[in-house]
Amino acid sequence: MQVDGGPNYYAQFSNPLPTSPDFFPIGVWGAYAQEPENLDTDAAVGINTYVWAADNTYIPNIRADGRFHVIQYEGDRPPTLGSETAGWLLGDELDMTEGGAACPDNIDAIKNGLPADGRFRYANYGKGVLIWGATGFNGHNDATSACYINAQDVTSTDLYWHTDPNESDQPQYGHSWGYGWSMERMRMLDAMDGVRKPQWGFVEVTGVMNDADPITPAQIRGAVWHTLIAGGRGIIYFQHDFDGSCITHHALREAGTPCYGAIVTMVTSVDAQIKQLAPVLNAPTVATGVSNNPAIRAMVKWQGGNFYVFAASMDTGATQGTVNIPCVGNATATVLGENRSVPMLNGSFSDAFANGDAVHIYRVDGGSHCGLS
Repeated sequence: MQVDGGPNYYAQFSNPLPTSPDFFPIGVWGAYAQEPENLDTDAAVGINTYVWAADNTYIPNIRADGRFHVIQYEGDRPPTLGSETAGWLLGDELDMTEGGAACPDNIDAIKNGLPADGRFRYANYGKGVLIWGATGFNGHNDATSACYINAQDVTSTDLYWHTDPNESDQPQYGHSWGYGWSMERMRMLDAMDGVRKPQWGFVEVTGVMNDADPITPAQIRGAVWHTLIAGGRGIIYFQHDFDGSCITHHALREAGTPCYGAIVTMVTSVDAQIKQLAPVLNAPTVATGVSNNPAIRAMVKWQGGNFYVFAASMDTGATQGTVNIPCVGNATATVLGENRSVPMLNGSFSDAFANGDAVHIYRVDGGSHCGLS
């Protein structure tokens, strides 16, 4: 099963994002001050995309640097665009600010006001399509939510399950698996028109406005991988904090600070692993003959003659995850980045997950018949 939109989806647009298997979108929202030293810092963390360059006077710097792609907010149009700009941001959380019934008219009006330049159209949505649409609140439902999700070429959704106390009454609150739930809902809504498009997910790297309970490095890793295991084709980091003792608009540039040093270290590590595994993440997902127990969320990929298994805990404490894939005979599931392996018998293996943020990634080696024809 191909990734949503197919591996060459972006190639249909002008100034497209790369379609090579080794590219995976890793963005930050609302960054500015893209001076040479800051561009180096962002690249070192693993960022390759600016989702809204919040001060458009820096777009020439980004263009000259050549390492980054831009998705620019249509309300903040620079005098000139170049090969750095892959798409237009139509708006942020219009599902919440304008209501369910406003789609498609509100989106169409924005699109009609853009130049016919062939760049893809992108929008970000929030609680309207996720919680309100799922519960029928305030005029939202699955149909209105699907309208928003399908109204542009690339879509993302943000709901900060680890740091938004307004959602404390929801079962996803405080759990990394909630980010995977958000992606699963997005993809369900996207499929309602019969056409798959790439869905991206936000993960916060600050407390946002909840300084008492900022997100932890382990929670960031769990949230990112739950998003990708659930089918996300891009990650965007929200690195702003508006309240408390760690106010910032560029948390991922603050490696030397007490507030964000450990955060930057974790995000750098996660992004490096995403980049390393980009050809796997962009490869087809295996569904036939695959299963796992409810203690984990799992995704299986086939790439380069190997199965890869991505698994993340769905529990709150220590648990045991079991995965079954189409293999015959004994094999070994090498746990990437952990210097260990797990034995596999006839396509089945189990492993321990220490807590609700635990993630393991496996490459299956060996087996008398372990592959796809």
